[in-house]
Amino acid sequence: MAAKFREVRIINVYAPSGTAINQEREHFFNSELPYLVTGETGHILLGGNLNCILEASDTTGGFTFSRALAELVHGLALIVTSQGNPTSKVYTHYSASGATRIHRIYATRELLERKLRVDTIVAPFTDHFALCLRILTYQLCGGDAGYGKCTAL
Repeated sequence: MAAKFREVRIINVYAPSGTAINQEREHFFNSELPYLVTGETGHILLGGNLNCILEASDTTGGFTFSRALAELVHGLALIVTSQGNPTSKVYTHYSASGATRIHRIYATRELLERKLRVDTIVAPFTDHFALCLRILTYQLCGGDAGYGKCTAL
């Protein structure tokens, strides 16, 4: 699902899951997801259940790596919006085989600079945790006596 809010393209994905369908997930990241950002020149927020990880430190057990997602994130110059304390990992999915951070939110550098915080929230209807990114939709003003020109997204 994708939407545009002012100058921000917001994309929420649920990538194919399971190790048996790695090719389907790679196709999703190679073909379907890029379609949603083709020609985009503004800010990008990309998040959701990616059903894979890009770093071994994002899991306590086995994992599924996606080269296609890594290339997309790198090509769009997106940065993961870490949750809470970066030295203390918060996982978004727990199972008998381990814990992972398969849910992530990526943003362009300009949006990341407006980040206030990222919360991991219990979702009672699923065995996954939800992420909530809080960002400023305007840039704080400076200038004389605290007043000046403000820039909105």
